[in-house]
Formats: sequence, structure tokens, C-alpha cells
Amino acid sequence: MRRLAHVASFWALAACGLVRAAASDAVVAPTAVVAAVNGVAIRGQSLHDETQRLARRVPASRAADADGAAALRARALANLLDRELLVQAAATVRSDVTHEDLAAARRELTGQLPSGMRLEQALARAGLDEADLNWQLRDAAALRKRLEAE
Repeated sequence: MRRLAHVASFWALAACGLVRAAASDAVVAPTAVVAAVNGVAIRGQSLHDETQRLARRVPASRAADADGAAALRARALANLLDRELLVQAAATVRSDVTHEDLAAARRELTGQLPSGMRLEQALARAGLDEADLNWQLRDAAALRKRLEAE
């Protein structure tokens, strides 16, 4: 129930203008602000990177199609907005993510891999690198702590 309340509050923020995003499908400069979440800028490079990450998961013909490219870009922007909102919500709880938290999350993730697959291989298949993984694990751990605190 509380989770739904958070989602509703995020959408309320968007309706109030605290979350603003560019609607253009034009290519933007890497440093251009494409969206803002409570004053935190999301830059063109982040949008480009997220769009490319999503594009690796769909057939090339679909990503090259104008409608498909627009849908990918919209999904990428939504992912970035959601991620930033979750990070901001998690930051309101004064819980620091420790190295132990990250190590435990990494062990858990490694344990879920198919037999014989290394973490580096799984990251390469997903189009991620170590920095991406650490960022996602840190965000997930902060969010988990936020949810546990409630």
C-alpha cells in the first residue's frame, strides 16, 4: 500500500511540474538538460546511454524504425526519471549503503547466474560495465533500506 502511495506521489510531483522532461525527439547535446527531477538535471548523454542500452535488447529493425526509436527514447527517459525519483526517495532515509551491502548484493547476483557464467560475461551480455553495476547495486540497496525503514 505504501509503495502505491509513493508511486502516486511521484506522479503528483510530475503533475505539479517538479518533474519536467523534454518531449522532443530531436538529437540533443550530451550536456543539454533533457529533464529535471526536483531540480536535479538529467543530461542528454544519460538519455543517449540509456537509449543505447535499451536498443541492445530489441531487434535492430525495431530500433531503426522511427516509431521504435521514439518508443525507445521515451522508455529511456521514463527509466531515468524513475531511477532519479527512487534515488531521491531513498536519500530521504539517512541510511548509508556500506561496502558490505554492495558485496552482499554482488554475491547474491553472482549466485543467480547460470552455472559456468561469470559476472563479467553477464554484464557484457546486458551491455553494462562495472560502474553501471555498482551504480545499480547502490541504488537498489538504498531503495531496499528505504522500504525496510517504512
